[in-house]
Amino acid sequence: MATPEEISNLYSQVGSRITGAGQTYIDGIYSGFQAGTITSQQAADALNNMLRQANYGYTGMEGSSIEFDPSGVPNAGSAKEILRTGLASYGLDSLYDAIWAKYTRGEVDPSNSDAFIYSLKEEPAYKQRFAANEIRKAKGLPELLPSTYLAMEQEYKNVMSFNGLPQGFYSDRDQLDKLIGGDVSVNELNNRLRDAYRVVKDAPADVTEKLKTMYGLSDGDILAYFIDPEKARPMMTSGEYKIQAQAALTAAQAERQAGLTVGRQFSEDVARRGLTQAQQTTAFESVAGMRELRRAAETEAGLTQEQIAGAALNTDAEAKRRLDELKRQKVAGLSGGGSFTQRQVGGAIQSGLGSV
Repeated sequence: MATPEEISNLYSQVGSRITGAGQTYIDGIYSGFQAGTITSQQAADALNNMLRQANYGYTGMEGSSIEFDPSGVPNAGSAKEILRTGLASYGLDSLYDAIWAKYTRGEVDPSNSDAFIYSLKEEPAYKQRFAANEIRKAKGLPELLPSTYLAMEQEYKNVMSFNGLPQGFYSDRDQLDKLIGGDVSVNELNNRLRDAYRVVKDAPADVTEKLKTMYGLSDGDILAYFIDPEKARPMMTSGEYKIQAQAALTAAQAERQAGLTVGRQFSEDVARRGLTQAQQTTAFESVAGMRELRRAAETEAGLTQEQIAGAALNTDAEAKRRLDELKRQKVAGLSGGGSFTQRQVGGAIQSGLGSV
């Protein structure tokens, strides 16, 4: 006859592994035992049965149809279902024939899911599913049990979700395998994400805004973009993410310094030409100093803001030629008493024509 302490221990063991209707069921068993409506033996038998089902991977009431022989081993029909369910939970459905052969030879115990899954470790499908274990072995790190491996994957996903990454980011196994193979702890990953968040948070608002408007990125996308741009944009070639980041900087700087609105194609062209940030700063400062010349360029010469920017950056030879010609005309006009605004700056006279 089971003692009250044994019943309590059983209830605690089962309760940590059963969910949903199964939890309601064991709560009823335990309450009935405490109320005296069922005997201690009846309670022990019922709880032991639920524990046995949990050992085979059933955590709700769906295991109630499993039949066990007197030794506590599932009958053939039940064993097949248990093995199928266990394999499916690890994404190893294709190995059913292999595990069933091992079971019929008495080589595996379905009640220990780690053991029967691990017995398949030489199968190519197993090695592919748990690829990070090969990485770990090469680094002298211990292999992870299948259940530990899956638990780490889920913890990584939880941390990424909590930190606002887009749904699906790092959900493919290759990326998760890199983390597991590198023995990256959940805390370390969380710190990396928090650091990346600070980078995004501290970036100039106009730069992140350009990333959003030019490339359709959300806040979470931008976070993912800074953490792993190639993963965040999987269809890109190896260097395109750098072009996009630089293009966003160019567009933001053109607007901030010179009040110029330039588009995605123009900004990417500047980025591909390899102009440095210092070169762009000098060019956009020169545009900011043009004032009247810029207004004339837009109204009289019909130059667009992108052409003016291209002239300043030396990326548009024709626009630069037209702007230089316009400047010569205005300088000649000034010599003849033209009306361009002049102002005293130190010992020099500035006309608002600037230089390109």
